[in-house]
Amino acid sequence: MNGLLLALVLLPVLGGSVPIQPAPLSSSGWTAPGMLPAPVGVEGVLEVSRGQGPRLQVTYVANEGFLIAVGDAKVLIDALHENPWGYTNTPEEVRSMMAGGIPPFDGVDLFIASHPHADHFTPSLVHSYLKSRQGVAFVGSEATVGMLRDSTGVTFGEIEEQVREVTPEWGETVGLEFPDGIQARFLTLNHQTHDRDPSLTLGSLVTLQGRTVLHLADLFPGTSVPLLEKYDWSDAEVDVLFADPYFVTSEEGRRLIVEVIRPAHLVMMHLRPQDWAEYEEEVRAFWPQVVIFEEPLETRAF
Repeated sequence: MNGLLLALVLLPVLGGSVPIQPAPLSSSGWTAPGMLPAPVGVEGVLEVSRGQGPRLQVTYVANEGFLIAVGDAKVLIDALHENPWGYTNTPEEVRSMMAGGIPPFDGVDLFIASHPHADHFTPSLVHSYLKSRQGVAFVGSEATVGMLRDSTGVTFGEIEEQVREVTPEWGETVGLEFPDGIQARFLTLNHQTHDRDPSLTLGSLVTLQGRTVLHLADLFPGTSVPLLEKYDWSDAEVDVLFADPYFVTSEEGRRLIVEVIRPAHLVMMHLRPQDWAEYEEEVRAFWPQVVIFEEPLETRAF
């Protein structure tokens, strides 16, 4: 079932932490691994116990773009873009499938754009998609929505009711609920280094019918890990973490993955075709079961 926004909750930092509480796992259909090998360079054993729940299906679109599906609940993240930097663009075939609601892109509930860079978000493509799929809600930051509005002019009114601007204060989160059992919480991540003005990227913690994914989009580890550490992750049972190589190969990023986020699975993203050769040895030494998507429409079940 398609549907738009149901509820909005703003949670400020209280006592140095923000609770992140996705829905509890349901009780049928899938069992996650109970223990993963200890990543190299991190003391102890990464114990990740999961209950049972419905199958979580991930379809690769391009770069950091994915379709996340659990049953009838479907979310697109960073899935429509054209960029000049060599990262995989959304293929025309996939754009047509999305616009036509052709499986697996039928019944999408939510489209998230993490930030308005060209390898994540192209306003004209997003406008066209939302116009063709009027049951899909769109979430983006003030900068992203502003670019969408400015680039489409008077035609923005055709999709305005679908658009939700989400711009948390630094260190806060915004929670939204959608039909089909979707809960989304948006985190503040910094795309810049300490010596530059902050640049907001929305991290997305999304629970679909009891299964949870965390999409960290683009971030700079040195400025974003302190923000991520402010949150209380004790109730966040992350089934799949989507992260880029800069985060995964940083000392602070690896520590946060193992000690705080504790995902059952790790998916690498934001890789140009030639990039994986540079990072593969180091990433696999840290997380041998890392998942890499190579071709648009490639699908994995978790």
